[in-house]
Amino acid sequence: MRSAALLVFVGSALCGCGGRTGLLFDLIPPSADGSATTAGTGGGSGTVGSSTSSTTPCSTASLPWLLFELDDGEATRLYAMRSDGSSGHRVPLVHDSQLYASISADGTKLTYVVFEPESDGGYDGTLYLEDLTTRTAAALLSSGEPPLYSSISGDDETIAYTQGQGIYVMGADGQSSRLVIEAPPSSTFGDGHPLFVGSTNTILYGAYHAFASIETDGSNDVTLVTEGSIAAGFFPNPALSPDLASVAAAVQCEEDEEAWVRVYPYASLPASCESGAKIAKTSGYSSAPNEAADPSWGPTNLIAYADAKDVFVVSAAGGAPRNMTAALTSRRGSAFDPIWADGCAPVP
Repeated sequence: MRSAALLVFVGSALCGCGGRTGLLFDLIPPSADGSATTAGTGGGSGTVGSSTSSTTPCSTASLPWLLFELDDGEATRLYAMRSDGSSGHRVPLVHDSQLYASISADGTKLTYVVFEPESDGGYDGTLYLEDLTTRTAAALLSSGEPPLYSSISGDDETIAYTQGQGIYVMGADGQSSRLVIEAPPSSTFGDGHPLFVGSTNTILYGAYHAFASIETDGSNDVTLVTEGSIAAGFFPNPALSPDLASVAAAVQCEEDEEAWVRVYPYASLPASCESGAKIAKTSGYSSAPNEAADPSWGPTNLIAYADAKDVFVVSAAGGAPRNMTAALTSRRGSAFDPIWADGCAPVP
């Protein structure tokens, strides 16, 4: 079972995950200038309002998709919008109430976890792999100790995921699961997001107060950046640039310093926390289950990250961050766990 902290979150965001029939308030995404643009709110479970994702032909000029999890106080579902804030809509997936979503490099496959209540008051979780082109989903893993964050390798052949005290890998068919690394008794990897370095066998992952890399066979475990003392539960989960040349992470390098999204040249790691270029200042926590900023690096050199109850976007070169979800969370709810997909990805 998850920790008590996650069960509190699950109880508030996931109860009734088998039959929600729509959000309780209108979902209105912000436009590029921060004003509101109207989006359809949908009707029954598994439906969304109208969106240009299904009516506008894709072209190489199509803006990237920004996806994130939106908690409306009743359930948590995946939400999508273009990088300018347009075309905002809930993403209709085979299974309702999704958490811990991750997308493949080509934007055609999505992993996510669905929680179901158990008779003892806890929650069981199933990790699904959904093909967005065929709109079919396969259950990869179901356990009394639910899987959490996952990542799809660049060649779509392997999936890394966290479960309990360990990071595991398995085939994309859900077979041949094996432990990569187990956390020490005083810690956990359950809330740290594993991330493949392209199609290689290297995984970047977040741990308490640090992020690191390891090979899928469990060898070459290297701490890449260690941060200062911060609030328990915060994971500096790394994000890779599309060219694999740079790594972004939200870190607090000194105990009395505010947390920043910093960028590090990948080839320079391991490195000191302070060596990373400051890109955007954050509050050091988010409403995500792991309280982490969980940055994601998009195809147009934009970095998305969660801060407090919203998702922000900032240029990898720095500048003023843009709140992408203020109109969605202004009355209640929160947004977190952002991920990017190419503009031509078949986001439903």
